Amino acid sequence: MRRAALIYNPASGQQQHRRLARVQAAAQTLEAAGIAATLIPTEAAGSAGAQAAAAVTSGHDAIFACGGDGTVNDVLQGLVAHAPDVPLGVVPLGTGNVLAFDLGIPRGPAAAIRKQLTFTPRRIAAGQIEYQGRDGNRESRYFTLGASVGPDALMLYRTHPALKKRIGIFEYFRQAVLFLLNHPYEEFQVSIAGREEKTRCSQLSTVRVTRIGNRIRYFTMDSGLHRDDFHALWVATPNLIRQGIYFLSLWGGFKWKVQGIDGMLCGELHCEVLPDQTYAHGLYAQADGEVLGGLPVTIRIVPQAFTLLMPPVTAH
Repeated sequence: MRRAALIYNPASGQQQHRRLARVQAAAQTLEAAGIAATLIPTEAAGSAGAQAAAAVTSGHDAIFACGGDGTVNDVLQGLVAHAPDVPLGVVPLGTGNVLAFDLGIPRGPAAAIRKQLTFTPRRIAAGQIEYQGRDGNRESRYFTLGASVGPDALMLYRTHPALKKRIGIFEYFRQAVLFLLNHPYEEFQVSIAGREEKTRCSQLSTVRVTRIGNRIRYFTMDSGLHRDDFHALWVATPNLIRQGIYFLSLWGGFKWKVQGIDGMLCGELHCEVLPDQTYAHGLYAQADGEVLGGLPVTIRIVPQAFTLLMPPVTAH
């Protein structure tokens, strides 16, 4: 690594002057290690991918996404399409920093850079989701963490941007409470590659990372960024008590079997609406915390899609 670009959203989050100072601290840490650093503010919503590709064209040999998981996802689009061999690093500054947490990257910008200077570039798979865009056309997007269809995507869709900016993660909690109080149980159909039986469910999540949560409390999945698959989890019960028991068991590290909730490792699946089901609030898909569109949805693994700075593999 000789020349790194640090891409950040200057308009995101609270206290924007502090955000710039943190990006500058990350750049200074790189320069202290003998690596030239360029700060690149995003120009518009969704521009980070094209700007990452342009930075590579201009001679940068590493890209650091400075922000939350949404910023990482934007940058990922440009690297997968144009520079899959250029390593992606993360400076966690956002509301959600699931990827940084899974990789063991500290929240402080200087500490995050120093940690990743000990990491190894590794070519890994990405997830890809194809969905129905809001204009009716088929679209696709890559992801690192996971993608889902159902109530969690609807909650993200309803998240109020101004409140999220002001109260952060508590806006997600507010939407979760509103959902539990008001949302009806609505099913769709899932077909998993290699599995003859089709599944009816109300929520489908695919997960690529191993650890989900935060440094205070998290739960682990069978998935992992080093794998060429994802963990698919579906909810096929309207019983909120069963759902609560299952997710509490995950949180406690037990992974209890609960009727109506199941999962498996797989590499591709397809979701579609049921002709006998009405959808009062619509069905939405999301990837890496960004709401995308509606059904039909196909989620698959793309092997060797991009390069990520990852902790060195330890011999057993």
